[in-house]
Amino acid sequence: EIDQRVTSKLSGHALARKMALLAEEDRIENDFEQKAKAPIKSQSFTAALHTSFFSCSTCCGPKMTGCYAPTGDHCERPMEIGLRQDSAFLSIYDEFQTEIENAEVLFAEEGAYVFKAYSNGHPYDTSEVWVALFEKLLAGSTPLFPAIIIPNAFPNQTTWNLIRRTIDTELTGSALTCQPDFSPDWRTYYDYRPDKVRCGLDVVLHPGFAVGKSRSLMRQTSQLTKDFAGELFNGVIHQIACDDWLKRFRFLGRCIAQFISVFISEGAIDKSLLHDGFDYKRWKKTQKGTQVLPKTEIVDRLAAYVVKYVHAHCKKIDVEELALNRKHFFELKGFIDSQAGTCRSLQRKDNEMLAVLRRSTLIVPILNLPRSFQEALMHWIFRNEDRVWRYRGGRDGHETFQQYLEFLDDRTQFSALPGVAAFAAKSGGMDLFTINDVLAYAVGEHVVLNERRGNIAYEVVTAWVSPRFRRLNLAVSMYCNLMEQASCSSFVCDVLQGSLDHIVRSSFWFRCLRALHLMPFIVREQRESYEVVTQDGKKERFERLVINTAPILSILKVKKCASYIRRRLPGVALLSGCVLITAVFVLARYRTC
Repeated sequence: EIDQRVTSKLSGHALARKMALLAEEDRIENDFEQKAKAPIKSQSFTAALHTSFFSCSTCCGPKMTGCYAPTGDHCERPMEIGLRQDSAFLSIYDEFQTEIENAEVLFAEEGAYVFKAYSNGHPYDTSEVWVALFEKLLAGSTPLFPAIIIPNAFPNQTTWNLIRRTIDTELTGSALTCQPDFSPDWRTYYDYRPDKVRCGLDVVLHPGFAVGKSRSLMRQTSQLTKDFAGELFNGVIHQIACDDWLKRFRFLGRCIAQFISVFISEGAIDKSLLHDGFDYKRWKKTQKGTQVLPKTEIVDRLAAYVVKYVHAHCKKIDVEELALNRKHFFELKGFIDSQAGTCRSLQRKDNEMLAVLRRSTLIVPILNLPRSFQEALMHWIFRNEDRVWRYRGGRDGHETFQQYLEFLDDRTQFSALPGVAAFAAKSGGMDLFTINDVLAYAVGEHVVLNERRGNIAYEVVTAWVSPRFRRLNLAVSMYCNLMEQASCSSFVCDVLQGSLDHIVRSSFWFRCLRALHLMPFIVREQRESYEVVTQDGKKERFERLVINTAPILSILKVKKCASYIRRRLPGVALLSGCVLITAVFVLARYRTC
């Protein structure tokens, strides 16, 4: 009845369009019914690995689905994959040499990472074709890849189910050593951004793997480098095997591995991972003649044991030795940061790690770098500002890369001082620095604050610190470095409201100055600057600081003198008091002036 009423009100063109769509729907249904009734016959397929620019550019034709198609949002990706040496396409063709399915592949040092497969809507089950292709790529005495990494449910669900019949997922997580982005200036798009091989979720195929019809699971000996949680898991399992009560729960190894992985990466104690994977009724039948605790109590004791072991192990780690493995180092650093409010005993280890990071960080004036690297660094900073300000509604549209390059040249009557950058220190010197080693930067120039008085100041235009290094006070160190180089009476910068209080609390010297009511003499002006609205709808307010550089430079000289005396005369008991008295005396002298 409703259809009749709607049809009666349709115009001639709309009615004809409706009938055409219904006819097309009937035709499609009839085609499917005929194909379903037709006898099954074998099909011939061809699989190919595309690595060259031209072959990759021909992938993802107009009939392919997904955003890599010519009409997709990321139609540039096939050409980008062809330009890269660490990316490729795996394609499947039918007997007419028509591409019916493909998947992107990223080459990591651990193996080939396979992404989701997209098709042209064909009716075939290509799971056996994918498995045969993986076997071919890993066949022979010299396979093309050390391993093939298959994320959960990739390249498609049927292939994943076929592989999982006989091959188990990874017991522990592993780090991926790869460069996901095309360049530091170009953030590459992925359906799923590769980060690591996830324990309990992903499958790793090694040379010699075999997929059969048997449903008995087989776990291959993983040759991948374990992540920090994987190393901890080995220790936990060894300790469990040595304990008379705990060794009865060794069969929960996979659940324990996932529990440790979540605990290290997120800092959360998720007991449901142990509870849901523990078949208590089945286990209870095997415990004849022994007292059996309730399931919740067993899970609580297992979780408490693992947490206690992880904390104890972290306290014993040699931070200097761990720093040689940067991935494990930052995994531990992130875990300790997540436990800051719950485990005070890890605070000492956190301080040791911060000390290692400080020693491995080098602040370099941008002008001291080779000219070609200066321009490359400015280009990276220009692009990085896009990423930094993206969630704040975007940067000002009038900013150009050419304006950033002009910081390197003498644009005014003052000598150029484009700023400083912090790098991860290397034994080979500055010649070995790369863009990937940038940890922080501060860019600015000389300005005239008061034309009548001729007051010259140095103004920081933009500054950034990597999130991993934000507890090292790198911003303060870079600003002090710029004050020493600029030789100006004033230093100007915009900071988030509340940042000044954070700086004062984090420094022993500034806390002393505030206690002596000397901070107003150092911070000559503090006023509201501007505000932005983030994508979350939150307002971020910035304030402008005008700093008197003379007392800061005096404190820096006193600190250098104190560190020199400390190296020459270790163990001097009154050294700290003498240094503090000297600094206060100097500042008091400036205040009276």
